[in-house]
Formats: sequence, structure tokens, C-alpha cells
Amino acid sequence: MNKIKEIIEDTTGRVKETFFTVKVGYDNMKEHFEEGSESMLSSLKKLTDISTLSKDKLAEFTNKIIGLSPLLESIGFSMNGISVGVTLPPKISISLSKVSDVDDLEINKILEENKGNEVLTLIIKTLISINNFEEKLTLANYELAGIDIDISIPPGVSLKLKKKE
Repeated sequence: MNKIKEIIEDTTGRVKETFFTVKVGYDNMKEHFEEGSESMLSSLKKLTDISTLSKDKLAEFTNKIIGLSPLLESIGFSMNGISVGVTLPPKISISLSKVSDVDDLEINKILEENKGNEVLTLIIKTLISINNFEEKLTLANYELAGIDIDISIPPGVSLKLKKKE
């Protein structure tokens, strides 16, 4: 009988220890879940703040791009449109078409006068590269119809070729 009593007491002690361990684990899990939930809400609030800030910055940057239109026209390109993607990261696409040939001295002069404007410099250098690329095309029946420059991460350029009339 003592042996049975010892087994019952031993089993009861283990069950109590197990329940205590489960309760401590549950309490810890609950605490971490609450901390995680608070952290997630805080992150979402920050993301919303960043998103709002990004929209303001994106609008400001888009206005700067629009302001480049006269300079781009002075080097022979017309800005046909702008597409703004409010994403992470933001994306601005500029649609351009070549309207005239401008000599390299004029282009270099504009680059020199605006060397602090990194976006303009990037766009002009991209357009110079496109001019060089177009000169290497040997498809006699096609000509450059348009250019889309994506200002994003990663940046991109799309050339539109059309049949000559």
C-alpha cells in the first residue's frame, strides 16, 4: 500500500510540475505574443507614416522631373508624359521622343550648367547612350519612336522602334 501511495504522490508531483511548466510557458507565450502584436502595430504605423512621407517626397520629385521638360527640349527631346507608381520603391517613368538633333557642344554646355542636378545628368547621359545605340542599329526599315526611362530601383530604359514611313 505504501508503494502505491508513493507512486500516486510521485505522479501527482510530476503532474503539478508539468502543469506549472505549461502555465509558465503559456504566460511567456502570451507575453511575447502581446509584445509581438504591439511591435507589429508600431511597425504598421511607421510604414503608414513612411508611405505618407514618400507620397509627399514623390510628388516633390515628380514636380522636379516635370520642371526638366524645357531643358530636355533644348537637347532635342520632348517629354510626352510621366507615369508615377506609388509603390515601394516608388517608380517614375518618363516618356520621351526625339524631335531634333542637337550638337554635342550644346549638350555638354547644358550638362556643365546643371552639373549639380543629378537626375537631369542621369537622364541626359541615358539619352546620349540611346543616341549612340540608335546609330548602331542596322535595321533600315525602323526608327526610334519613343523612349521610356524608369527612375526606380532598379532603373530601366525601354526603346520603342517603329517602321519608317
